[in-house]
Amino acid sequence: MRLESDIENIGELAPTGIRIPTILKKKLKEEARNNNRSLNSEIVARLASSFDKQEGMLLPPEGIEADDLKAIADLAKRLKKYTILGQ
Repeated sequence: MRLESDIENIGELAPTGIRIPTILKKKLKEEARNNNRSLNSEIVARLASSFDKQEGMLLPPEGIEADDLKAIADLAKRLKKYTILGQ
């Protein structure tokens, strides 16, 4: 995913006015300072990261079909009710 720093043409940036709680803005500003970023760059990086994580979670690991992944998840849920001996 391209971040603000990767974009050469300012025309590719879409101005977006958002309203966020004051405490959240303060936290974002603090993290931006910690990461040597502008507030805008911090917000863009965090949004991009959340989509990257979300996209990764939607794809099953290579070589495993989605149906197999669902079967594994269902089995894991059923196994939670059992006690492992020695623990």
